[in-house]
Amino acid sequence: MGRINLYDMTVIASEDDNDFNNVFNTVPMCIMEIKGTRVKVVRSNKSYRKFMVRFFDLNLSRTGQEYNYPEEGTGSSFMNIVTECCESGGRVFFDEQMPDGSTIHTAIRRISQNPVTGKTSIAIAVLSIRSAKEGASYANIARALAADYYNIYYVDLSDDSFIEYSSPVGEEELAVERHGVGFFDSARTEMKKRIFEDDYEFMSLTFTKDNILKEIDEQGSYIATYRLMDTGSPVYVNMKAIRMQQDRNHLIIGISVVDSQMKQQEMIETIQREKTAYARIMALTGGYLCLYTVNPETGRYFEYSTSEDYDSLGLSKTGEDFFGKSISYAKQVIFEDDLPDFMRAFTLSNVLREIRKTGSFRIQYRLVIKGIPMPVISKIVSVKESDGEKLIVGVRFWRERH
Repeated sequence: MGRINLYDMTVIASEDDNDFNNVFNTVPMCIMEIKGTRVKVVRSNKSYRKFMVRFFDLNLSRTGQEYNYPEEGTGSSFMNIVTECCESGGRVFFDEQMPDGSTIHTAIRRISQNPVTGKTSIAIAVLSIRSAKEGASYANIARALAADYYNIYYVDLSDDSFIEYSSPVGEEELAVERHGVGFFDSARTEMKKRIFEDDYEFMSLTFTKDNILKEIDEQGSYIATYRLMDTGSPVYVNMKAIRMQQDRNHLIIGISVVDSQMKQQEMIETIQREKTAYARIMALTGGYLCLYTVNPETGRYFEYSTSEDYDSLGLSKTGEDFFGKSISYAKQVIFEDDLPDFMRAFTLSNVLREIRKTGSFRIQYRLVIKGIPMPVISKIVSVKESDGEKLIVGVRFWRERH
């Protein structure tokens, strides 16, 4: 009975008598000085010294010993957390998994900083040790998700308390852990500061405790995609919330960056809408061999064509550097007598200058289609769209009036 730590619930939660080996008669604590990866143990109690021998094979019997913690491998995640605590101050709680599979739950608090020596002192307390056989804890779940999610929340639905895990996207270790209360209220307050204004109304209406639980009960999960302004420009993120299978009174909420996927989807949808619109234009006006949209800033272009004659030229349907590609292709498809004038006139600077001056750019030349020079005219105009200026390029047959 004397070996039981009344500050450690592990002994009560576990059913295995062998777990008494993980229990210390007092909470293991120490005070360290940190500078870079150099660590000096200034003070430590007997429990902490015993803990370090058992799990790290380090003997701290001599006060003032210094150690170099590794930047990679076992112990590196601990130093990452220590470094963050030294820089930000306050208290940090985190879990670290040992090579034997057990999990150590630790609390760290910055005590003071020495501006002369550049050293920082911290206090460390080992709160509990969870053996590997106890299965997945919220921390293990968070680690498993950390490669895909940069924010993970473990929410207790009984009182809305939560634990937040943060991790660099794509990495498997958790960089920091924060405990808090009033998850849903605090999240809604944060929305006003962080969410892109066009998405705020949607999220303020849907992100409620009742609605999230309703969605989970009906669909199995709550999923929302919106944009954050953390970097100064809108970035798409995806939030997914599910109930813990073994404990329905807790939620796991993960937030991942999906910016590239969403922008790709937006681009596909825009292309589909444009294809429909341009097909209708070509059907109504007739005579057009093809239409292009060109981004004048990036040079990226898309071709929309319903003409078999134009398709036979084998030009790329999409790509970068529209005007550069046009000059390159011109050597293959434009009648040689017209080529010098085309190459001299068909540049981005000339096109934009003429559009600003007269409202449009026009050029006449002959395309060699199936071996026959065919007179065509290219007309370019500028339009303003939701994602910026676009150039619309139309190529149609031209017949000289007599």
